[in-house]
Amino acid sequence: KDYYSILKALGITNRSPVETEITLMDTWLKTYGFSIAIIQEACTRTVLQTGQASFQYTDKILEGWKKKQVKTLEDIQA
Repeated sequence: KDYYSILKALGITNRSPVETEITLMDTWLKTYGFSIAIIQEACTRTVLQTGQASFQYTDKILEGWKKKQVKTLEDIQA
């Protein structure tokens, strides 16, 4: 369910996630511990910046937020 929420946030609705995408999403959810809301925010920013779905771009955003110890949407706004 989480995978499909993330795919949808990136504008991908017509297919299932492939293995490399699942690996990245597991990193975001389990290793980084981000909520779906935070991941969706990163996905939204990805699409606005690049005009397309890019797991690599989203990963860079989330990696940066992890380094800055972002925990909530409020932390992102700050």
